[in-house]
Amino acid sequence: MFKSTIKKHVFQRSIFVKISMAMLVMLLISAPGLIMKSNAEADSAHSSITCGYDSICNTISEREFDLILYSSLGSEMVILYSREKAETVVADTSEKYYSKSTGNVRDAIYFLSRHSDYTGFKFRHARKSTGLFSTKVVEGVYVAVPQYTNNSENRPPEYRFTEKDGKLTVRIRPVIRPMSN
Repeated sequence: MFKSTIKKHVFQRSIFVKISMAMLVMLLISAPGLIMKSNAEADSAHSSITCGYDSICNTISEREFDLILYSSLGSEMVILYSREKAETVVADTSEKYYSKSTGNVRDAIYFLSRHSDYTGFKFRHARKSTGLFSTKVVEGVYVAVPQYTNNSENRPPEYRFTEKDGKLTVRIRPVIRPMSN
């Protein structure tokens, strides 16, 4: 009776050691990736007008763009487009919610960082709908959206690019999270 309990404990101990070793190996493999991701988030959050590790932002940081600066009900975004590749981008929203300007990535980041609930930003390639379930990247057009804190009532706006009469049209709609009591 005592031998079977001892064998049982030895078996459990060996399984515990194997599981511990597997977890240690997984930690050692995933730690560098997690550290890089956290550094990227930290560098983009409250950055001093720099791109941090955002690859799209770093790629286009030195170029000049025409900007559409959208702000409505705390929901903000910036559309950056190059006239050489996308001649005309039209905002299909009320003119009181956006302004047009020229500038670069630093100007877009500065515009997004004015909000108090801002914790970072994300640059994306603009995509237009080419069918029911398909999209296509629009060359020379980028969208910069802020990342807000979890307890913020604001969210980045919803947007959709379509090609209409030879012009690229963007529909923008603010998103506000309902306040919970």
